Amino acid sequence: MEKSRKPTKKQCLKAAAVSAAVLLAWLAWSVATAPKTLDDLDPDDYADSPELKTLLVTLKKDKTFRDPNSFKSYDPRFFDICLALAHTKSPKHKQFIEYLYHLVRMEKGYEWKELVNGKYYHDEFTSAKRDACYEFWTIDDKRTLEPLIVMLGDKDWLVKQSACGALGYLEDRRALEPLITMLGDEDKNVRWRACEALGKIGDKCAVKPLIEMLGDKEACVRAAACWGLRCIDDERVVEPLIEMLGDKDDFVRKAACGALGEIGDKRAVEPLKRSLEKKTKCNSISIYCALGKLGDKSALEPLIAILEDKDDSDREIACYALGELGDKRAVEPLSKMLGDENWRVRRAACWALGEIGDKRAVEPLRSLAKNDTVPDVRKAAEAALKRLDAGSGR
Repeated sequence: MEKSRKPTKKQCLKAAAVSAAVLLAWLAWSVATAPKTLDDLDPDDYADSPELKTLLVTLKKDKTFRDPNSFKSYDPRFFDICLALAHTKSPKHKQFIEYLYHLVRMEKGYEWKELVNGKYYHDEFTSAKRDACYEFWTIDDKRTLEPLIVMLGDKDWLVKQSACGALGYLEDRRALEPLITMLGDEDKNVRWRACEALGKIGDKCAVKPLIEMLGDKEACVRAAACWGLRCIDDERVVEPLIEMLGDKDDFVRKAACGALGEIGDKRAVEPLKRSLEKKTKCNSISIYCALGKLGDKSALEPLIAILEDKDDSDREIACYALGELGDKRAVEPLSKMLGDENWRVRRAACWALGEIGDKRAVEPLRSLAKNDTVPDVRKAAEAALKRLDAGSGR
């Protein structure tokens, strides 16, 4: 995550107002540039590339021509044409997005800062914008920051949601204030994605806004706020998450349990035990996993029992919780999980056995490291064996 000066509390409280100014500043900056249009490009400059020359000649004759797939091989100068198309006055703005999307798929090493002009994202062609935004999500390039922030102002909820997700993966705190603004979006899908993105950024300035989202009317948003808070190292998050153990929605209670387990604050132990009185499967499994991660020995037998559960994800989480618990009585049950039909469960069992550090796990792990068909499982088994050889387990 990019390091920068910690914002003041006053700045955090003014986030919504500031973010609007930030967006305007970026747009003003982009307008100040003097980009070339298609009319400024000379086809003869691309004589060494028949594909490019033909494409440019066609576009100059018909600025609404849309067939980016006709250009099959990557040439850095294709980006020049893409930008010129973007800055050419035409009502066919979808054309720009299609070309940009095509360019992204061919090559990722171009300059993003020229693409900030918001009018090319604010049009009625939502499907193309969605595609482009999804591509931005996969790139993990900080040069996409400005275009993504502009997309937060789109009319389409899926474009905004995708932009929030991509900004979260960038983990750049320059996106903090715009994302906080999105917590007030009318669409629940945008709000929950913004909660997750703020958690990925992990800045303490997001704690207060995320705590406020625990009161959102939508369960998916409250659950996402729990997830976001667990990623931020701040003691203020514990008590609000404990309160969410009493939420009316089972999914939210499960998210709160998971968050409290990940945070590892002992203040959650007794509230979690009291929550066991609510006899739902979702709650009991989540609570025992959280207690295991918090090191509470009373969770040992219930967690071992969960290893027999039909749900793959429950077995996986139980393995990790037993590893956190570190009790050697779990070695034999975990060793059996090395033969689980689900590779994620096998991987989790490897990690847990390496964490516990009991030599009885050496032979089963060696067999798995040699014979498992899934590379991630073999790597997990090898890593566990290294821990056992080094005596770095518990």
